[in-house]
Amino acid sequence: MRASTSLHLSVTLGAFVAALVLAACSGLELNRPFRPSAVDWTQAGGDGGRRHLSGEAPPLPWTRLWEYNAQAGMLAPPLVRDSVAIISTLNGEVQAIELRRGKRLGYQKVGGPVRGTPALNGAIVYLPISTTTRPSVIALDVREGRRRWEVSIGPVEASLLLDEGRLFAATLEGRVLCLDPGTGEERWRYLMGTKADRKPIRSSPALSGQVVVVGSDAGLVVGLDAATGQQRWSVRMSASIFAGASASGGTAVMADVLGRVVAIDAGTGSVRWTRELGSPIYAAASIDGTSCFVPTADGRLVALDLATGEERWTFRANGVVNASPLIAGDRLLVGSLDRSVAIVDRQRGTLVDRIEVGGRVKVTPILWQGIVLITHEDKTVAAYVHRESGR
Repeated sequence: MRASTSLHLSVTLGAFVAALVLAACSGLELNRPFRPSAVDWTQAGGDGGRRHLSGEAPPLPWTRLWEYNAQAGMLAPPLVRDSVAIISTLNGEVQAIELRRGKRLGYQKVGGPVRGTPALNGAIVYLPISTTTRPSVIALDVREGRRRWEVSIGPVEASLLLDEGRLFAATLEGRVLCLDPGTGEERWRYLMGTKADRKPIRSSPALSGQVVVVGSDAGLVVGLDAATGQQRWSVRMSASIFAGASASGGTAVMADVLGRVVAIDAGTGSVRWTRELGSPIYAAASIDGTSCFVPTADGRLVALDLATGEERWTFRANGVVNASPLIAGDRLLVGSLDRSVAIVDRQRGTLVDRIEVGGRVKVTPILWQGIVLITHEDKTVAAYVHRESGR
């Protein structure tokens, strides 16, 4: 009985201490300027094309600078600006971390799980919320600690897309909407398919020029005029589409759960090439302008020529690759479910090094001024730097 009582007291005391820690930094009011730079990571894929293109990776070897426990799972990569990382969790929280030390700066509840990647404009974080009963897109000012606006448009699990004064959102109810980032006012909406065959949209939209490219569970890809929402074209895939779109130089790349990869002329909708990779694809291809790098559920990363679709090389990871690789100079950072991030030569597809982490990697790594952020199960963000700079 004493052992049981002692254990109960220990657990209760631990929970109480944890609650005090959370209460001590509740609220998210950074009260500081957010100075922009060219290396900021402000939305899924780093830009409207979702290219996952970053700067040079720090030289090897790496050392872990810090490890942060978010106390909930994460499916979205951090957003980074001015030495502050913004993370969002499946427990419905937004948290701010000081990037150099891994210290929590504050947090705020947002009313529902965040599955897609938010977007950052200045000090305002636009959040997609997977909820049917509460606001599903929220504009949160993290500098002032208040909501600028919120709208209920149906559950949103796809990443938000921000470009030149327009915010695009896709819902599980099969709608694509363009919102005013300043007010949340709806500018246009598009319904994908007829009411009878409308399916959820889990695939994150990408922008190519003035065309929004998005796919749905129905296996349909459409190109929408970014200004009006009018459909310009459509392409039918072989199965449901969960992977997001990516685009570069007028070419959009889309993949489905049967492993079909299609390159589409984003202006006209004509199919430039098709490749069958024979394994489900759940994450967007990364694009460097001449190649697209496609992750597969059977543990491959396949480099395809963006112009022709010809295979350039294949890298085999030790586990399922569920996240888009990060293009970091002449390296690719490839997370997988084998609890590691492989550092791969971008031109040859050969393994350069492997970083072992404490859990499965389902989120694209992020790079900001020599700091690599790796999100892994369970509930952890870890920062890595060159060993010499970490001393």
